[in-house]
Amino acid sequence: MALAKKPPKHQKPTFVSHIVTNEDNNSYIDTKSESCFYVPLGNHHEMHLEPNLLPGEIVISQVGKVTRYVPYSNDKSGQIGTLFVTNYRVSYVTYLAESLSTETKYCGRHNKLIGKDDIALTNILEIYLTSKGKRRKYTKGSFSLKTMIPVQCLELHSKDFRIHSFYFENCDQNDVLKTVNSIVHHAFPLKTDLLFVFAFEMDKCCSEIDLCNVMSFTSLRDWDELLCHLRASNMFRVTKCNAEFAVSDSLPEYFVVPFALEDTEIVNKKLERELDKRAIPLWSYSYANGSALIRMAYGLSTQVHDSMLEFVRRRDRPKEPDPDVVDLGNGDLPSLKELQMAYERLREHCMPPTNKDFWSSDLTWFSAIEGSQWLTYVSRAIAIACRIVSSMLRNTNVVIREKDGGTDFSPVVSCLAQLMMDANSRTITGFESLIEKDWVALGHRFADRCGVIYQNEGEESPLFLLFLDCVWQLLQQFPSSFEFSEIYLTSLWDSVGLAMFHNFIFNGPSDRSSAFASLLQRLTAAKSSWNLSNYVMSVWDWQRQFSAGDIALFTNPLYVARAQIEDWQSRDCRLSEACGKVTACQNGHKSGSLTPRQAVDLRPFRISQSMHGAASLFAHDVLRPGFAMPQIRLWEHCYLRWLTPVEIIGGGMPCEYLAQSALMSEIKALQKKISKIESSQAASVTINLPKKPRKVFGLSMATPPPECVSSSYPFSPTRPSNLSIIPVISPTLRQNSVDNSSSRSSYV
Repeated sequence: MALAKKPPKHQKPTFVSHIVTNEDNNSYIDTKSESCFYVPLGNHHEMHLEPNLLPGEIVISQVGKVTRYVPYSNDKSGQIGTLFVTNYRVSYVTYLAESLSTETKYCGRHNKLIGKDDIALTNILEIYLTSKGKRRKYTKGSFSLKTMIPVQCLELHSKDFRIHSFYFENCDQNDVLKTVNSIVHHAFPLKTDLLFVFAFEMDKCCSEIDLCNVMSFTSLRDWDELLCHLRASNMFRVTKCNAEFAVSDSLPEYFVVPFALEDTEIVNKKLERELDKRAIPLWSYSYANGSALIRMAYGLSTQVHDSMLEFVRRRDRPKEPDPDVVDLGNGDLPSLKELQMAYERLREHCMPPTNKDFWSSDLTWFSAIEGSQWLTYVSRAIAIACRIVSSMLRNTNVVIREKDGGTDFSPVVSCLAQLMMDANSRTITGFESLIEKDWVALGHRFADRCGVIYQNEGEESPLFLLFLDCVWQLLQQFPSSFEFSEIYLTSLWDSVGLAMFHNFIFNGPSDRSSAFASLLQRLTAAKSSWNLSNYVMSVWDWQRQFSAGDIALFTNPLYVARAQIEDWQSRDCRLSEACGKVTACQNGHKSGSLTPRQAVDLRPFRISQSMHGAASLFAHDVLRPGFAMPQIRLWEHCYLRWLTPVEIIGGGMPCEYLAQSALMSEIKALQKKISKIESSQAASVTINLPKKPRKVFGLSMATPPPECVSSSYPFSPTRPSNLSIIPVISPTLRQNSVDNSSSRSSYV
């Protein structure tokens, strides 16, 4: 007897929508109410949604009825809106966003150039498509989109460690394919002049701002001022032999060389190939004892290389031994490919696609972060910078030598060494000038290394992110030695992904000069009068991105408090000197000893020294950070700010920052009261003190509501409870859903 055939197994659907839609009567969720109900709006197809476009920005494609779920949410709550693709960004506009007022719909900061639901095309790293239950990475030409019909989900992974997911279960597939093609085509430009910044008409928006006073080091004057400030004019000079890039395109127009190196030696035809390799000593910094920091690339000839090292010897010490050569190619630092692989592994562990993926890797997450080798490379970079500082403190010149032009790891360790030795570089303006000098002016290849353009495959490597991570490590070990905050560093990295600023979109000064020349030629042909500053933005003009309250978050209140205490100490010293020994004896102290007030002022710094060991007492002292692996931490505020399962509501660094700022504001108010009391009282002894006003702390930012602050503030703020996105879920699914959040332990 023949056996009956078994019926085919029913295959479970791999994609299920938990949002109930009503085609006949479209609705939206009323988030102002504590309960979930439908609010009829008539026909949503008649609602005209548009993104907020910048001057020069145009819409390329769009698709409606796109669903966007709340990231890492088990109950699949979300919104329905329209997805737009412009020549600058991917913008998601929702019906809910249109219904809420500007004051209530978002508790975080607002970027004038990019919205909270927008993704700059140049900020996109990877694109994933899901169709028929299969998730595939999509690149231009990797496979035909027709094989992915119907496209169910689009994932955009951005450089700021965020995942944007869009679902198309109710969309027209023709519009979906057109939108995906538009994203792929415009997100990976092959030339710099294809970037939106060259179509952006900046003169029509945010033109009236106070421009920054950061030196760009594109003129002789900037370099001369720096040499005079560091008292290095007797040993180094500015050369203009490469004006208009007459000698080499790989070198800046103006740079500093040893005084003994003549221009005739630089423009020697025998050195032409060496110049292309930047195998000449380029001055970067001089310490107070006269020791200098030099950057130099490997030369093609050993003889020429050794002759160039002779120029680095100090003129005031002819018998001095050879300078300390720090070779960055001896294996202490990774290659560009190894650093890129570590960065990719770091992103993989910090950007799980789903909540299930996050919890499945929870037990091995710390070991996975360690295995990515990213923290190891951070430790090695700080260690090499510490070696440079030690050599320069021994009055020895240091030469940083690197292959491939010396523009990759050289600025990383050079800037770290200067941050340790120079207190001015730890201020906001000084730090920005440091980046302009060692990164922008001396020719770091931002376009290739940061993935701004994709003409040269395999050139991408996150060297600038590695540098910012190292600076963050210093900030953690010396929290009162830097004027800028952690929010400033994270915002600076986000600005790189926008590709809207001339500082971070070119491969060197020659590349930037050529682009500016083409832009000016186009403007001259189109207009009778033009101003280049109205079309080219600097990243240091923060007012073009943020409001004054948001910019106030860049200031470190602990640094201001430290400067204030030092000012009080200086004032007390001047007071003691003016009163003389008689006043000191009346107070019961010997001449030269600390008063009780001075002892109290010094107490927090003594505590800091006991905690960190290497913490400096005064800002002008040298910082000596630790670089052992137990002292290196993960930059959570940058890498994990969009990962909501690890978000700490009402806690984390932002809460500490706001508490410190509030304390300093209270100190400011008390200072004003003390000043009024002191001025009202008649002094028994007339003392002529220098008229120097006390420094007071002013933080012009509005304190956010407590329910909006979390460990991810101000980038991914928590919404107030009455504005939570309440999911519209069918009763059957709601009864059958299992809520695991109550039984799940909190992530630490």
